Amino acid sequence: MANSIRTPREETIRATGERQQSWKPADLLPEPRPQEGWEFAWIRKSILGKGDPTNVSRNLREGYEVCPLSDHPEMEISVDPGAKESNLVEIGGLLLCKIPVEIADQRRRYYQQMTDGQMASVDAQLDRVNDPRMPVFREHRSETKFGSGR
Repeated sequence: MANSIRTPREETIRATGERQQSWKPADLLPEPRPQEGWEFAWIRKSILGKGDPTNVSRNLREGYEVCPLSDHPEMEISVDPGAKESNLVEIGGLLLCKIPVEIADQRRRYYQQMTDGQMASVDAQLDRVNDPRMPVFREHRSETKFGSGR
């Protein structure tokens, strides 16, 4: 067999086409531009046209701060017309708020401890009433299905 002259692999140029992105529906709420040290959340200000000041007040007391529209000009096109006048980022009765990452982490840990305590209580109660003739099986997992669930 004769020696064939090959082009070294480093010199070979291959078309590296990107994988074509498939279409997907737009998110209902736009993502705010990230800011270091802050987490964002959409807080309910009203539902079905009726204000919910209690919900807003509770979240503000927990450490959330309302984001002014001037801090997020990229969202101006999506904001409800009445909210533009008040310089708020409000879309469909939801108000864009931010919270320091440290407080958000503390909040998550608090609710995780509450959940763990409730699960331990349920497990303890099941252990007390467990009859060998009717064993109780526990599976601590959840499942989310969309559509018809088939």
